Amino acid sequence: MPQQVSTKTVNTFVKGLITEASPLTFPDNASVDELNCSLSRTGVRGRRKGIEFEDSFELSSFTPAKGTLIHNLTWENVSGSAGVEFQVSQVGSTLYFYDKSMTPISASVKAFSVNLNSFTAANGFTISETRISGGSINGIFYVVSPAIESFYIEYFPDTDTVTTTVIVPKVRDFAWQGDTDSYTERAANAIVSAGRKYDTYNAGWIDDTGVQGVLDKYQTTYSSWPPLTHSWFSGKNASNNFQVDTWEQVFAGNSVQGNGHFILDLFSMDRSTASGVAGLAIETETSRFSAVSPFAGRIWFAGLASKKNGSSIYFSPVLTKDIAEIGHFYQEADPTSEDNSELVDSDGGVINIPSASNIKALFEWGTSLLVFAENGVWEIKGIDEVFKAGSFSVGRVRDAGGLTNLAALVDADGAPFWWGATGIFTVTREDISQAASGVDISKPSVQTFWEDIGGEQRNDAVGAFDKLNKRVFWLYGDDAVTKYKYNRVLILDIPLQAFYPWDFSDESANTNYIVGMSYFSGLGAQETTSDVFANTDDVLSSSGVNDVVVTQSLAVLSGEVEIKFMVRDGDTGSLTFATITNSDFLDWGTEDYSSFAEAPYDFSGDLTTYKHGIYVTCYFNRTETGFTGNETSGYDPIGESGCLLKAYWDLKSAASSSQQAYRFRRPVIVDIADLASFNYPNISVVTRNRIRGRGRTLKLRFESQQGKDFQLQGYEVIGAKNSGL
Repeated sequence: MPQQVSTKTVNTFVKGLITEASPLTFPDNASVDELNCSLSRTGVRGRRKGIEFEDSFELSSFTPAKGTLIHNLTWENVSGSAGVEFQVSQVGSTLYFYDKSMTPISASVKAFSVNLNSFTAANGFTISETRISGGSINGIFYVVSPAIESFYIEYFPDTDTVTTTVIVPKVRDFAWQGDTDSYTERAANAIVSAGRKYDTYNAGWIDDTGVQGVLDKYQTTYSSWPPLTHSWFSGKNASNNFQVDTWEQVFAGNSVQGNGHFILDLFSMDRSTASGVAGLAIETETSRFSAVSPFAGRIWFAGLASKKNGSSIYFSPVLTKDIAEIGHFYQEADPTSEDNSELVDSDGGVINIPSASNIKALFEWGTSLLVFAENGVWEIKGIDEVFKAGSFSVGRVRDAGGLTNLAALVDADGAPFWWGATGIFTVTREDISQAASGVDISKPSVQTFWEDIGGEQRNDAVGAFDKLNKRVFWLYGDDAVTKYKYNRVLILDIPLQAFYPWDFSDESANTNYIVGMSYFSGLGAQETTSDVFANTDDVLSSSGVNDVVVTQSLAVLSGEVEIKFMVRDGDTGSLTFATITNSDFLDWGTEDYSSFAEAPYDFSGDLTTYKHGIYVTCYFNRTETGFTGNETSGYDPIGESGCLLKAYWDLKSAASSSQQAYRFRRPVIVDIADLASFNYPNISVVTRNRIRGRGRTLKLRFESQQGKDFQLQGYEVIGAKNSGL
């Protein structure tokens, strides 16, 4: 029977894992399945290295029990010093601080810590089981959690100490306490309610001295409390004094005047104490903020779990003011004032988004603030791209899934990536309208893989961004016994828009395991001093003796740039740090793991004819760099590779053949005088491999061998197929 030759060349391997395609529609240059491979922008698919403790690691003095909540955040520009970053690690109910510029990071834990129990909120939440949220601006770190009173931390480098200050959120009271339907009429002194009295004062019927002079004049005339239809100062006469008959002549219709004179504690609105009116119940808010973020020179708070305030977002004044005003969520000017009632651009305030349910996070996105709720995402921005207290817009982000897990929200160079209820999302701007729009990035690629992660594991997942390699890491677990034990990773390479997974092997007993991760920029700070000159002359101090100098803090590269994993030591329970650096390809130095990638299904142009006589030419990077050993015990290659090639015919689950695909064309001779050299003429290893068997479709699997690397550049398939049916 006549035969035809078919050829398929795979030049790149850059699309990562794809689960959302059938064998008949599977795209080229992707993997049907894979694990524990690294993905290069050049298309090379190689093994990840093993996880191991960082060089010169130290164990922490604190020993959290298995299942303890551990949550890591980054405090940027600590104390206003460029390049200085702390890792803020919540370990149960305590915050520990690591200087991220030091190597090893495990030895950089500060002597001070913060006990979150000192900020307990009386609402039933367990502090040690509730993740904090944090944000930094002007060198100060802000901490919120549903279980605690919000506070901020200041660091003092001269003494290497911190101080903490509770934030007391305050708002102007715009809530009417009485029946506003009756406020267009007078209320007789004998029957006036406490609510009507308070509302009258809160509408500005009160002198600056606190004495109700204008109200006394009105009550002397009518033995009643005035209608609240217009402000008292609209009744001033030519002498600039309040006159009752002049006030009565002003026609204000049936509208109710503005209010907001009193400023109250958001969490404990004691109107009686503020106004002197007895009989008003204290309005208590037991929930506490769960979200915080800097934006537009302010700090923003949200996430109260209450019917009244759950959809409200609170923002501070612009922080050029006193830090003590951080909780002033209101306009400074009294809105009931005659002389100064204007809202100014730099004021604090409150924005309400009624349709937002269970706000979980706030995210600074360029010139906008994104509000992540369980049922969607909203965007707050200035009308002219500059947010002002009295000039902004609020809109829902189209096609953006709601956030289910705060810890899985990742800031990737200013762009958000998050796990929602239905998939993995990011947000972008539409080309013409510049409207914010959500993008479901898992749906066309790894949706099935993502859905197979259990719901509890997705809710406990944590994320981090590798700024150097532009990759998002999401840690999650599959251990139903130990909570917050992370042994799996889903990685997104943003430039390639490619996903790939890892897992980590457990030790046989008392295994180490990952509890968190963080990106380390390698930056630290260095103080420099320089003389001040006027033209070419030194500027002298007032004594005329000493030169005037200026001291600056500059960012310098002082550590390693990489993602590091916080690890619980299996033997002691202490914490330390680990990296993906083990070149023996053993996790924890002892445990083997499988690295493999399964190539797309190959039909060689049709689904009907049988293919046979298949040859696969594989192209690998040569990884060997020299030898180690001696004449007695023998010599072993340094950086040795090995890769098994397996073939699967006709969508079968069992391989029909397996062979070594990484091999040299000729023996390599050891130069005992120069073990640092590897005498092989090519930088690539190319092998031709015969695939036995036949079938309508072929799938190839490239698989690791214990202790060996492999770096697959690509491959070519050539074979025969029947020309007839």
